[in-house]
Amino acid sequence: MTTPTPATRRQGGTGTERGSATVQTLLWAPWLFLLALGGVQAAAYGWGYLVARHAADAAVQATRVQGGTPAAGQAHAEQVIAQAAGNSLTDPQVTVTRGGRETSVTVTGTVMRVVPLLPLPVVTVTASAPTEQFRPFSGDPP
Repeated sequence: MTTPTPATRRQGGTGTERGSATVQTLLWAPWLFLLALGGVQAAAYGWGYLVARHAADAAVQATRVQGGTPAAGQAHAEQVIAQAAGNSLTDPQVTVTRGGRETSVTVTGTVMRVVPLLPLPVVTVTASAPTEQFRPFSGDPP
């Protein structure tokens, strides 16, 4: 049995594990990098969802008012998406429906892909609100 000298103690042992830190780094680094990219992808998905939600809410408010039209809501949603999304929400599609009682807007789009080969769900947000109607005062409380 050999007694370790001060030089071998400073090296971390008898020399049989030299280079093991490099191998461990090579094994863990891709997983840590993928985990970091997964966090960025989750943030990109969240931002795309928030942009779609904001566009749907703004469009339903522009459409539901007295004198509002589906075309005005569509244009407003597209303007909000163009200003807020940049390239984070691609291929956005806006559907506006204005009925006598309810107005609804659906915004659908695909979020920016950060992690390659990762299947991402399509963002779909629907906002609805009662359509404003003018009711003349009849003298009796409702």
